[in-house]
Amino acid sequence: MIVAIAVTSKLRLAEHDLATYAGLVPGGTVVPSDAPNSIPRTSFDALELLVEVARGGDSDARRSTVEFVRGWPEIVINQPNGVSRFRAAGANAAHWERPGHRSATTLPVSVIADFGQFVWEGCLVAILKKKDTESFRVPSLAEASPEYAGLVEKRQELSDRYRELSGERSKLSGDIEAEKAAGGQRLSPGVAALLGDSPDKLTLMSQRMREVATSMDNIEAAQEVIRRRMDEARNGASKVVCDTMHHEYQRRLGAVCAAAKILETAREQHDALLDDIEREDVNLAYLRPVRAHFLGDRREGKVFYFLKEAREAGHNV
Repeated sequence: MIVAIAVTSKLRLAEHDLATYAGLVPGGTVVPSDAPNSIPRTSFDALELLVEVARGGDSDARRSTVEFVRGWPEIVINQPNGVSRFRAAGANAAHWERPGHRSATTLPVSVIADFGQFVWEGCLVAILKKKDTESFRVPSLAEASPEYAGLVEKRQELSDRYRELSGERSKLSGDIEAEKAAGGQRLSPGVAALLGDSPDKLTLMSQRMREVATSMDNIEAAQEVIRRRMDEARNGASKVVCDTMHHEYQRRLGAVCAAAKILETAREQHDALLDDIEREDVNLAYLRPVRAHFLGDRREGKVFYFLKEAREAGHNV
């Protein structure tokens, strides 16, 4: 909404303009996928981080301003320590897109942060529902790592072969028992050769049974090796998956932390009112109050320690 108003979008073009401004990249250059996660990929990534820091009370962030250029897609973030320009991919950020007059709407980051907090507190559930969380699919370890994918494929190949051999072993076992019950003659290959006879059926099936058993033992040993290699490859593949999902996780953790802060503030206001009533020596029984004991201590309760743990884990909340 802020962007649409700032760039004076027509109602029918608001969604298109929002997508355009959201996709602007630093200096008109697309950030490589293997760049550190600390580097914002788009203008909205940078704005989201700056506004979140401003909401936390950082003075430099709150003194910063954002320019939304109306003549062409450009967002300029002015901070005490420098200026960041976001343009369409391939654009020259050092030059205007067209000659003539450049018009822009400049907003203090503090205003955006405070307005966002107001909207957040009033419409928290609606905002969370609006974000399409279903569009985020966690990649599998096999998708993240060719090495892991190769091991998965080999494991499946061995499993299929083991299943085939197991079926053959069961059939051979039944056939051997049936041949013995029928009184089938059994000659060793050496005796059969001396007599000029072909190896008897029972001998051939017994030989095949031993071959199948040996193959199954070999597959079991190979499967154990595959399991150990997959355990080793899992860490590397897991890091790739986590790097891919880092931004979305930060967004969802941020939503949880923001909701927790709102709950903590509401609890404090609720309990403060009860304190005021009690100071007047009023019998609270007629009010039938319900205290949020599940949140723990009012000053260093469960929300306090949850947020502390999130910060200690390196998350900006």
